[in-house]
Amino acid sequence: PSLAQTSASQTSTSEEKSNANANANASLNVSEQSSTKPNYLTQSLRYTPDSKQLLDEENDAVMMEWERPLMKLHAQIITSQVTSLPNHKTSPRVLNVGFGLGIIDSILQTEHLPSLHVIIEAHPDVYQKMIADS
Repeated sequence: PSLAQTSASQTSTSEEKSNANANANASLNVSEQSSTKPNYLTQSLRYTPDSKQLLDEENDAVMMEWERPLMKLHAQIITSQVTSLPNHKTSPRVLNVGFGLGIIDSILQTEHLPSLHVIIEAHPDVYQKMIADS
């Protein structure tokens, strides 16, 4: 088979597995359902026009603006733990896994001034937006 045929076959198999997982998940009680989507990295994500929501292909929220107070608290907690250490001489260093709307990252940059701030983002759509908005 050609590379295109192999790729199409793999995509089809991947979609079939994803659909099978979704169907199996739907028959479970809500408390027993998986909270992850196996095809998350391959589906398109979109930001709402006001950039207050990040949604997946099924219009499920990936991140929403209402999370800002929680992210602000997280930023305070992680930076206060560093600054309260004995012999503390530098500003905090932060590794953030998952950019989303960039809420915690903007809070860190404007209010806590880390000496190093690294963001890891796996989803290509979010990565593109992060680069475009930087």
